[in-house]
Amino acid sequence: MLALRKDIRQSLSTWVQTTFALNLFWEVAHLPLYSFPADARWPLITYDVLHCTAGDVIISLAIFLLTSLLLRDTGWVRRRPWTGAVLAAVIGVAYTAYSEYLNVYVRQSWAYSSLMPLVFGLGLSPLLQWLILPFCVTHLSRRRPPCWV
Repeated sequence: MLALRKDIRQSLSTWVQTTFALNLFWEVAHLPLYSFPADARWPLITYDVLHCTAGDVIISLAIFLLTSLLLRDTGWVRRRPWTGAVLAAVIGVAYTAYSEYLNVYVRQSWAYSSLMPLVFGLGLSPLLQWLILPFCVTHLSRRRPPCWV
């Protein structure tokens, strides 16, 4: 039982660390695809990037746990990486489509710039983020030990 808990801790730790690094990179890379107020300064933009990255980590953690629940295996990253990554990507893209619609069109929490390619009115970049990154996180999480446990 103790070994299982350590295994879960290690899996979650590695998943969170990898998710943070990749999503931080993605958030910075697709900044030009979002619209900011004309007077927005770097402190506000930095806050937005860190806020969104933290949200991405929470979403990814929820996706990891839901995937673990659906596969009935907290070690799916090592034992069933392809099945888990596909499931995580499907969940991620579905949630992102809902979230983007809600936040762009209903709540108007953020807006796309004219550079954002759209698919059915939704930003292509966030959809690709949650289509691609679950595979990258799964692959990288299998390859490295966590920095902390």
